[in-house]
Amino acid sequence: LGSVSGLELISFLQGGESSVNGEVMRERAVKLNANFGQFDAEFILEHQSEIPKYWQNFYLVFPGTVWCLPGGDLCAPCLRWLDERWCLGFGWLMLGWRSGVQLLFFSK
Repeated sequence: LGSVSGLELISFLQGGESSVNGEVMRERAVKLNANFGQFDAEFILEHQSEIPKYWQNFYLVFPGTVWCLPGGDLCAPCLRWLDERWCLGFGWLMLGWRSGVQLLFFSK
């Protein structure tokens, strides 16, 4: 990434879906060319002042990186707005991923 300004949010849900599992979300991220990873999340975190305010309404997932926790559970990096700043966390891929979660893609 060179800038946050060329990025847009995109949903991985289709039709009337209310949620999908993590593996489906990851597959769709690849197809949507929205498969950013932890390095990208950390870049965006370092450039928080450039993040559009409306993104604060969403949990941003970066499925291009997957970590395996002790015990075998998989998780992906996520950014969320918390206590007046963006924070890096991790979301379990075994959970259902809903409309409040968005992917990022280059719009330009």
